[in-house]
Amino acid sequence: MEREDSAGEGRRGFPFRWASALRLGLLFAMVVACYAPSLGNGFVYDDLQLIVRTPPPGSVSEVLGVFAEPHWPTLPYYRPIARFTMVVQQALHGGNAAPYHLFNAVAMAVTSLLAYALLRAPAFGIPVTLAWLGAALFALHPIASSTVHPICSGRETLLPALFAVASVAAFLRPGRRCYGLALVMFGAALLSKEQAIVVPGMLVLADVLGLSADGPGRRPGAWLRRHLPFLGLTGAYLVLRAFVLDGGNETKFVAGSYPSGPLRSFYFTFQTTLTPFVDLVYEPREPIWNAGWRRVVWPLLAVLGGVAVALQGSAVRARVVFWLGWIALSVALTSNFLHQQAPFAERYGFLALLGFVGIAAVLASTVWERPAARRAATSIGVVIVVACAAVSASRFRFYVDDLTFLEQWLRTDPLAGQVHLSLASHHDQAGNPETAAFHYRKALELGPRQRSAQRGLGALLLREGDLDGAAFHLEQAVRFFPKYALAHFDLGRVHLARGEPEDALAHLARAVSLEPQVWRAHHQLGLALLRLQRAEEARASFERALALAPRSAVVHQDLAAALTELGRHDEAAAHRGGGGKAGERGAVASGPKRRCPPLRFRPRASDPGHVPLPLRAAPGLPCLYGKPEVQRVDDLVRVRCGHPAGEWLGRRAWACGVLVDAGRPPGRVLREALGHGSVRRLDDAPFRADDGLRPLSLEAARGCPGGYAGRLTAATSRFVRAFEPR
Repeated sequence: MEREDSAGEGRRGFPFRWASALRLGLLFAMVVACYAPSLGNGFVYDDLQLIVRTPPPGSVSEVLGVFAEPHWPTLPYYRPIARFTMVVQQALHGGNAAPYHLFNAVAMAVTSLLAYALLRAPAFGIPVTLAWLGAALFALHPIASSTVHPICSGRETLLPALFAVASVAAFLRPGRRCYGLALVMFGAALLSKEQAIVVPGMLVLADVLGLSADGPGRRPGAWLRRHLPFLGLTGAYLVLRAFVLDGGNETKFVAGSYPSGPLRSFYFTFQTTLTPFVDLVYEPREPIWNAGWRRVVWPLLAVLGGVAVALQGSAVRARVVFWLGWIALSVALTSNFLHQQAPFAERYGFLALLGFVGIAAVLASTVWERPAARRAATSIGVVIVVACAAVSASRFRFYVDDLTFLEQWLRTDPLAGQVHLSLASHHDQAGNPETAAFHYRKALELGPRQRSAQRGLGALLLREGDLDGAAFHLEQAVRFFPKYALAHFDLGRVHLARGEPEDALAHLARAVSLEPQVWRAHHQLGLALLRLQRAEEARASFERALALAPRSAVVHQDLAAALTELGRHDEAAAHRGGGGKAGERGAVASGPKRRCPPLRFRPRASDPGHVPLPLRAAPGLPCLYGKPEVQRVDDLVRVRCGHPAGEWLGRRAWACGVLVDAGRPPGRVLREALGHGSVRRLDDAPFRADDGLRPLSLEAARGCPGGYAGRLTAATSRFVRAFEPR
């Protein structure tokens, strides 16, 4: 058998290498297996913004463009490597969530191997078994699960931790190659998340404590040569980050207004590490996590650990000091001395978790030579690892889909304003206005200055026809946040709906000045100007909108109206009927007329959530199969069925079907289309309350006859509504 001593050395040679490979393979497989249940989950929370609602890249330059743009448009985040992996997967896998989850699980398994390599560094003197158990605990702890189950927010923490651990593990070993690898891994960590900026502090601490194989000793020149490249790389990163963010979304220091924030952050990290939650408690407020038996038990465990350290010699204390410094540095950047979106979150403590594991492994190593102590330490380690793995594996059920995730968050913290805001947005998108309004109002009750809640509720009331209520909430939003472009945009639409184009003009002009790249703002501004009989200015606004959205047929139509007002009939004729342009989502080819016979979609029998939906053309209506086009005009959906003249089937017209963006609530679209008179039932009867839109699965769309197959992609999934006489 392989012998273990305090340094963890075994017999070299073929049997040793096979044992080592088997040990590492088992660790890798165990971690992947623990998180494998998440492969059946979908996208939740941040995933929707960064993946689902973001168009897939159309070229290599768009993929590489993530290195020159912020991670979030409204937050001071620059994380190009994490974003790069998402964009590449988006290009490869589209809307299939399983490969994203698999990537996270494999990344965690790789991180566990790197953690094992770090724990096995000769300076720590940790035996093989303890290092293996420690690496497993690091990867399977409930804190670690919060970096695997959610795709985006998890990956943004997991990847920098992976590179940071690799950097330190390489730095502690001898040789130029290891030093170069440490430098490269540090650069990758910086480009994955801002938290990695603390890594040079860890490296300096290792040299100060004499833990590095190629330590600089007491020579100042050697210190400069060894650490100056890391400092230079840090400086280059800060310059690049400032350039990409362009001075916007500046980081705010809040330690003065919240002096106890850093201490509370360390308190939270210790508590969630030593006494973790079993169920998911996402981004808890302090009254949630700082309660119950946990705030008594973890201090006792910390005191016992402190006593054990005090009884050790100087060599062991130096190793413990390194891991304590690791914990402090890992938590520093998320310790509430800077403004952060969530004051407390489990994932913030993931990198610090390895410090706790390192301390436990170092202390257990001191008694490893005693057989009874070895058996006890191994047994305790196995029990803790198995228990943590069971908790982490079970947490996948809270990430099945966005609604499941949000409902779990609400159960654990009903007074969290953010979860009400997220639930309101979810139900708003799902076409449940009453439920959405309830959560918007609850979010405002908990935080009246939540701009997204004010604007969201205002936009919802606008769609529901409550113009006074919409105006009230949107005015609150622009009063609290004068530079909130979306609120100005929606408030301008309210004034247009009220027949107040002058008031609309002021808000729409403000929206355009704040967000000049939003074509809809230019389009609405043009409509306001057109109503004020300022056709020349309206024409200029429509042309700016058209430059940003050249495929928008409605802009072509309204530009034609403005040109007609100016007496430029030839130019107007070129833009009528979409001006020969395609819709926002794809082109509509011309072709011979033909009647649309009944068309029935046949979903898989194993998919009980979808039923066959008939799709018929109105009597006598020419239609081209597979050629419908959708336009989103404000909140109006118009339908074109390939009429040879290229005319829109507009007001009071028949419709043979409606394709709606998956990001739009189906019920809302139908109500708005009816309100504008652009959709009618085939029998010309009024629509009833149960005339909703039913989601059609991608598999069903691909299996249908007649030309729709292949037009509904994962990236541009649609909803199909069949209009049929009752």
